[in-house]
Amino acid sequence: MFPDLIDLDRFNVRRRELIAVIEAIRRDLRDQKIDPGNPVRLVDSAPVTLMTYTRGKRCRSVVGSQFFGVVSSKKTKFFGLRLHLTTTDDQLVDEWLFAPAAYHDSKVLEELVFNCSDLWLIGDKAYNDTEKESRFWQKRQILLLPLRKSNHHEPWLDEVRCALGRVRHRIETVFSVLTTSYNIQRPRGRSLAGHVVRIATCILAHTISFFMS
Repeated sequence: MFPDLIDLDRFNVRRRELIAVIEAIRRDLRDQKIDPGNPVRLVDSAPVTLMTYTRGKRCRSVVGSQFFGVVSSKKTKFFGLRLHLTTTDDQLVDEWLFAPAAYHDSKVLEELVFNCSDLWLIGDKAYNDTEKESRFWQKRQILLLPLRKSNHHEPWLDEVRCALGRVRHRIETVFSVLTTSYNIQRPRGRSLAGHVVRIATCILAHTISFFMS
């Protein structure tokens, strides 16, 4: 069916040039599936490793100390980026962006939901920020619902904590699928643009899968 395929280098050049089109198609497909009456969004991040931590200074696609990060849950270090996502409770990716590995989740959240409003945003303990919770609600009616730390001055009731925890785990399933099926943790690009467009293609493929079930 395709007797005259272009070579791999030319394919990658065209794919990088079409990054805006790839994301526009994903957003159009997302809007077809997303329920506008459902305000619930889940938020989390995952590491995208570009090189080993010890060889990070040799990386040519990104340079700087801000790309050295830590995965607290696994007690490991890595060099690269973090993929930040919001998803629906049905596990459809809504918004996403990249940030350097050293940037804390709560600091990136502002940009991630920059164009959003009227949401219930459920995240893990990394998103605890009383000042941000108040500002999000007052300016954009975004109700930030992070899992509370054990020493928080206003801890959740056990029932609320368990309910938030069960729902929040669904975004971890999204990252698991993106990792095992699409290998997003090691995009293997040669430049920052190459890494980004490979991840964008993976997220588009994940979105398309909602039309195949």
